[in-house]
Amino acid sequence: VVASSGTSLTPGQIRLIHRFTNNITVIYDGDAAGIKASLRGIDLILKEGMNIKVVLLPDGDDPDSFAKKQSASSFTEYIKNHEVDFIRFKTNLLLDSAGNDPIKRAELISDIVQSIAIIPDTIVRSVYTKECSRLMEISEEVLLREIKTELLLTKKRYRRLLPTSKIPKKKVHRTMIREHQRKQRVFLKEFYKRKEPPLLSIHSKRLW
Repeated sequence: VVASSGTSLTPGQIRLIHRFTNNITVIYDGDAAGIKASLRGIDLILKEGMNIKVVLLPDGDDPDSFAKKQSASSFTEYIKNHEVDFIRFKTNLLLDSAGNDPIKRAELISDIVQSIAIIPDTIVRSVYTKECSRLMEISEEVLLREIKTELLLTKKRYRRLLPTSKIPKKKVHRTMIREHQRKQRVFLKEFYKRKEPPLLSIHSKRLW
């Protein structure tokens, strides 16, 4: 178990964890700041090529309070039984805001496509594309085209800035993450203007 002790999750921290494992499970607080941090953290972790899952704690608990109520074995068992992959996490979270509005659902799909496009491993990217297609009930071919378009657009932005330079893949992914985070900030600002609470609560202080 690793805690960031109140600081924002950074690529350096993720790379350090990646030296010891390819798998990471994140737990965040369920308030606006926690959800914002979880979305940002997911993209940073995906960019590093790690396998990410998210655990949702019971309402009213954060990792500290929840852990104090559990033994080490029961806490570990809870994580094993409740962890979900990032596709399901983001889909359930954002669908609450989208509802039955087709435009908002389209924006949700675009948001998830951008996260998938960040993944450097093509095989892992393909697996998540299939899962997104199943969860969102949208053609896999459409998603693949959108992912390809996202990658091409990012490369074109760099070509305009560096017309004679070769564009490193890592820089392409960093640019995609920054743009995606900007869109998430706009989304969350609108999301928390609503009076009704989010469908999901994510309670924690960033543990992995």
